[in-house]
Amino acid sequence: MTIETFLVASDFHRPFHCPVATELFENVAKDIKPDYIILNGDICDFYSLNTYGPKHPVVEENLESEIDSLRDWLHKLKQDNPSSEIIFSEGNHEKRYEKFVLKNCPSFWNRLKLEEELKLSVHDIKYHRYNKPLTINNGSILFQHSPPSYSENAARTSIKKKVDRSYIWGCTHRPDWALLVGDSGNLYEGHNLGWMGSIDIAIQNQEVFDFMKSHDSWAQSFGVGVFTDKMFHFQQSVIKENRTMVFGNLYEV
Repeated sequence: MTIETFLVASDFHRPFHCPVATELFENVAKDIKPDYIILNGDICDFYSLNTYGPKHPVVEENLESEIDSLRDWLHKLKQDNPSSEIIFSEGNHEKRYEKFVLKNCPSFWNRLKLEEELKLSVHDIKYHRYNKPLTINNGSILFQHSPPSYSENAARTSIKKKVDRSYIWGCTHRPDWALLVGDSGNLYEGHNLGWMGSIDIAIQNQEVFDFMKSHDSWAQSFGVGVFTDKMFHFQQSVIKENRTMVFGNLYEV
């Protein structure tokens, strides 16, 4: 039986990411050397492409700098973790980029795809399409950015709608977990990850997120797990006061 490890995070929302949370994630990756690193959507915010409501006037809108910064970070992540298979999965915010290109310059779509702009193949990083369930090595758990429910008990409500498998979702920005016995008698898990962004690192971040619905309930976390083709064990590592625990080990910045 082969046992493999994975590290998963979502919702960095660069450039609104939290540098401390990001550094903790990077340090854990270098320490545990996971077989897989899964970036489960909304790694970049693409704030300048937002069409939902007004944009805050203090935020500089520069799409090119967002892409350059994300490309550099992904390159560094791969350099630091050469033995890990890294998967970059689209979230709804990455979908903003695709919608923008298809609306404004569809003739250049093949040249302007996000995976090409980020040079993912050059850095040996796999690209996964938005909200298509991702499984790794035919494992016992699926990864998907957007959950079926955004309710207060999102994990429990979502897993009731997905009783065929166990899932790890992002997007809600609130760590959440539920167990459910399916009709077949099998036990399934649903996990919602927290986010890796910040509302207090810079004044413009605070102002931008102040108007967001229920942002005061958001919490930072990422996840680590071990799995076989039959079962898995998963732990959410919640970040508090620049610290987190991973399988009993303390990490702090």
